Amino acid sequence: MSQIELLHNALDECFPISEFGDGVRVVTHCLYPGNNFVRVIVRGGKDTFFVSDEGNAFSELSAAGVSIENPDVLVWRLVSDKGLSIRNGVITSPMVGADALGVVVALVANVSMEVATWLFAHARIKKERDFKSVVQQFLKARFNESVKH
Repeated sequence: MSQIELLHNALDECFPISEFGDGVRVVTHCLYPGNNFVRVIVRGGKDTFFVSDEGNAFSELSAAGVSIENPDVLVWRLVSDKGLSIRNGVITSPMVGADALGVVVALVANVSMEVATWLFAHARIKKERDFKSVVQQFLKARFNESVKH
């Protein structure tokens, strides 16, 4: 096996692309504050696509036991300044052509990571938490992704 094939296989394992519902899930190089890789979903048609973080930036906080009211209002400026939109905690790109898709995947992943980092820095974590509730929130945030569309 050549060095390039070895590297290609190693990177494919770290940053896989897989079918996900009506789109494709891309595991990116970005890390959330909890050290989980940022995953984005690419959806679209024949010529144009959009990229979404599926609300994963906020799921990271939920898994840590942080609840946030009006999350869109808190980070709207951070997201919109990058040309993206946010609705119900889901960061989404505008429709783009295939030639811009790589850049938009990187942009959405980086903004999702920035939002999670900003929220962790500015949100208050409940000092007294119900352990059972925290575990349930974590499991839902971590493993409920297969239910998302």
